[in-house]
Amino acid sequence: MTRGRKILLRCALVVLVIAGLHFLAGYYFTSDFREREAVLRPLAATNAPLEVVVATAGHFTVIRRGTPLWDEVLSRYSSGSDWDKYIAKKIKQSPAYGHTSTMWMQTWIFLDGDDRLVDFELGTQ
Repeated sequence: MTRGRKILLRCALVVLVIAGLHFLAGYYFTSDFREREAVLRPLAATNAPLEVVVATAGHFTVIRRGTPLWDEVLSRYSSGSDWDKYIAKKIKQSPAYGHTSTMWMQTWIFLDGDDRLVDFELGTQ
């Protein structure tokens, strides 16, 4: 094997190893999101009541339309990043929303007038 081919083979191997590590790291760091989505998706599909959502997915701070906190959060998110504006749009469309977060992830739930889950969003911190 010529020297040029050996270098090319080594470079290809390095690229393959880096791509593999990148995939494994991405898979590891997104496992929380996949697990959370696996819990919330069926609840949203059945418009589960808030009590069932809390019993299944854990505590959420629920904010209802017309409260001072609603206006404060909506104002802050309406003037933030594109992601914040996206969340603000969903807040405006819902009679109530819930929020909880971990060190890495935010979970937003959006409720109808009967406190049933109609949608959710997951985001990074």
